[in-house]
Amino acid sequence: MAMKIIATCRTRNDEKIIGRYCEAYQNIADTILIADGGSTDRTVEVAQSYPKVEVIHFTEQMAVKNGIVINPQGRHVNFLFEAAIKRGADWITFDDSDCVPNFMLQDDARRYLKEAEEPALFLRRVYFWGDEHIFPRLHAPNTSLWAFRSNVSVKADESDPWHLTMRWASDKNLINLRPEAKHIDLPHCLLHFSWPSPEEAEAKVNWYRRSGVQPGCVHPRGWAGPLEGAEWFMRVKPPTTELS
Repeated sequence: MAMKIIATCRTRNDEKIIGRYCEAYQNIADTILIADGGSTDRTVEVAQSYPKVEVIHFTEQMAVKNGIVINPQGRHVNFLFEAAIKRGADWITFDDSDCVPNFMLQDDARRYLKEAEEPALFLRRVYFWGDEHIFPRLHAPNTSLWAFRSNVSVKADESDPWHLTMRWASDKNLINLRPEAKHIDLPHCLLHFSWPSPEEAEAKVNWYRRSGVQPGCVHPRGWAGPLEGAEWFMRVKPPTTELS
């Protein structure tokens, strides 16, 4: 029986980045399932222009501070996972639209999932400042959940709609899944383009503060550690001049 991989992602006004996400999963997923939370820009249009993409609509919203509206995070994620299971997923990958597999993982992910005997795969997530620099301190501690079998009951905690906390088997912290999972280390990794520019970083910090989601949010340059240049494998596509 063929293995079915469904890549899952939440969106809301992500027209600038959703194309990169959809392109990155073309060689990995059989279906790219996007749960849009009410975008008012071209996010849905851009996503639907890519093969394998199916967009579903999550309509729940809640008001926070200063007139800002968000999607309840746990319910948004569980809506997405339930839809993937209904569509017959054997493996589900999950990440935000600003995080994509590097080119090596794009090439090898299906093999990793096919050969895995474990219930989940964890990888390093590399955090970018712009497109060329990273915060090495952030990916040093451990690997992060990326893919899991559809029958292992990975879900989001719905008790706190402002913040996303993943659980395993309903009441277990995700850390309990770690000893049973397969951990894939560098050079295969996930590229998290968290702060595309200084201006967007400042806007993100201000949004978290104004919304009350993270009222004490600190600018990443103040806590994420020193910057380093991204290495050759920390790219979406291989730089031919460096690999030839």
